[in-house]
Amino acid sequence: MTPSEFAYRVPSEQEVTRILAGAPGKVNSQTAAGKAKSNLLRSLDWAYTGLSLDNRNSLVYAGKVPLGQALQHKDTISDADVKLMQKCLVVKFTGLQHPGNSLKPLDTAQNTTITQLLQWFDTTNTQIAAKAYDHHLETVFPPDSDKKQSLDDRRAEVVKRLKKAHECAGKLLKENKIVVAGYHVYVNSGGGGGANSIDLKPDFFASYTDPDRRATIVHEATHTIPTLDMHTLDICYIHQPQFSTLELAKRYLNASHFEALIRLINGETLKLATGTGPTGGTATDKTPTPKKLASEILTAAWIQAWRWHGEMAKEHQADTRVVNIKRGPGLDLIDQAHVLGLSWAKVEKGYFSTDVTISNSDLAFLENRAGKLGVLMGSAVIDKAADAITEKKDLAFTADELADKKRQIAKVENLLQTVIELEGALRKTSNGKKTLDMIMALADKKLESEDNTSAKPLVAGRYSLFLSTYPRIKIKTTGTA
Repeated sequence: MTPSEFAYRVPSEQEVTRILAGAPGKVNSQTAAGKAKSNLLRSLDWAYTGLSLDNRNSLVYAGKVPLGQALQHKDTISDADVKLMQKCLVVKFTGLQHPGNSLKPLDTAQNTTITQLLQWFDTTNTQIAAKAYDHHLETVFPPDSDKKQSLDDRRAEVVKRLKKAHECAGKLLKENKIVVAGYHVYVNSGGGGGANSIDLKPDFFASYTDPDRRATIVHEATHTIPTLDMHTLDICYIHQPQFSTLELAKRYLNASHFEALIRLINGETLKLATGTGPTGGTATDKTPTPKKLASEILTAAWIQAWRWHGEMAKEHQADTRVVNIKRGPGLDLIDQAHVLGLSWAKVEKGYFSTDVTISNSDLAFLENRAGKLGVLMGSAVIDKAADAITEKKDLAFTADELADKKRQIAKVENLLQTVIELEGALRKTSNGKKTLDMIMALADKKLESEDNTSAKPLVAGRYSLFLSTYPRIKIKTTGTA
């Protein structure tokens, strides 16, 4: 999964009509229908604010009122105006309408494209093994300060991992598990980092350049390696500050470092975070700071939100889909919906089974929420928040704080709260607390199974704590099963 320009989407006209019919008139946030309407209005707002300023200024709904002005009065807006707003957005920008039905197999031309990419992948890895790109490999996979791994060792490690990634991607192609996922605005593997599929958005074939396709397919292929010692995660992305400071062992487990190697081979210049200097080097500062940890937590939350979006999208195959969640792991779907703020999350969690409905509007809302988390994790946003903190001592840890996780959490949360205040809360609270709680819960779920000694201790337990904010209702049964 790779970051790209944010695209916020809205439900179809039929979905908007269905939602409004369930909650006519003023929004009532205390009912499931009212919450669905609130989420619809929020999606319209996000879709609008996600556009460039010039594009925003070009939108005038009902012929005379600027759309942004109308969205400032969401609590009193009429249902007729909501429909006009949706139409205004999707008529001018057709890509903003959520496509609904999700997964499609590759057609013949797309299959040929992937086959050719994998052939290129294999040839390039042979060239890496033959020392053709050692100067790029030194840049992306430099030795740690102890210089225990020689260039030959590092080259062999990279080639071994890329060879396995190529094999895994080829196997998925033969099994028809590389698919086009129209619901998704990002490239995604396995519904968010698993080894079961590679989901490619339509733009991958329609508008990506050849270098972008090559870098993307390598990034995603490394995610599909099933063995834990070689399976990559999205620890960080090329544009984030920690990309240039990761130790070598972590670089081998981060998909974006393999993507970066391919981009350099393609002749591209890496878009590194401002002020990080060239990639690599041995004089990296590994001391944790509130800024580094806040960025890591936000990144983890963003990735986890996309993972859950992918899981729900794979359950959804029509405009609306009723899913019977049986007792057991499937109940996690309801917990995920609660954390992400979907309107149906507070259903009764049946002891044996529960029906939930996943709709186009739910998926559009999740895409927008994940997109907004992506904005929050940007290095420029975190830098801006740091500049806004008047007590500059809060931007570093004292020796005592480095030994006290509770005091570290307080400083990191203070910075995250400032980020939320500057960019706007995602959950309905005046002080942004629920947005912060959601971010910490998502990060906890992302990091729970990872070997992470920095951010993981700061978010441990926050997922369970968030779930405790709503009751688990079990249906009592009588008689024998």
